[in-house]
Amino acid sequence: MTTETHNDVGVNTWSHTYNYVVNNTVTFLVRFTNMRGLDSQKLVQMKDSLEDAIYTWLASRHLERVVIEVYEPGSDKATERFDLAYDLKNPEGMSQDEIRRAQEKDFEAYHDQILQQVKDIEAPPDECTYRVLVGFR
Repeated sequence: MTTETHNDVGVNTWSHTYNYVVNNTVTFLVRFTNMRGLDSQKLVQMKDSLEDAIYTWLASRHLERVVIEVYEPGSDKATERFDLAYDLKNPEGMSQDEIRRAQEKDFEAYHDQILQQVKDIEAPPDECTYRVLVGFR
């Protein structure tokens, strides 16, 4: 059985810098792996290249999602999959109401809500590991 969780992350890049989004995304992934009982050291070791990839695709406006898949070694099948989807919007094409709603979104509150939901899911088997995928268009 695969457990999937999905969350849309609204990002208004005119009020949150790319670095803020990148740092908070990686911090969330570390918190997520810790909460799931996974070895976050693996994530720490790939932190620089992961930050570079997220930043590059965010800045070019091609970033669509960052995915963490939990799987058993020797298997390509994920036992858990969690997607952070990014909705990159240009304020020039938005109505005043859309801009107001985007500004009211709290990036960190989204992460806290997700972690609250995840904490109630049964932990993956001890032998599980994970991979992080960066999706772009």
